[in-house]
Amino acid sequence: MDHFSATRDLPPGGEDQYLRHKKLRASTPTGLYYIGSILDVTDRVPEVSEANNVLQFPATIVLTARVPPSPGDS
Repeated sequence: MDHFSATRDLPPGGEDQYLRHKKLRASTPTGLYYIGSILDVTDRVPEVSEANNVLQFPATIVLTARVPPSPGDS
């Protein structure tokens, strides 16, 4: 889970992008995971439509074990 605020306004129909980096615990099991976003969860931003604040088709990520580099690899 993550929470952050952006203090800039967007024009109607505008969009913005945010890059977020997350680290997982080494004990997190490998497998299939889903990520998604919900915006304006507190309904503080007045909007014509409140129905477009959820990512409807979250991207699928596959978590695999990290293989350490072999000695001599760069």
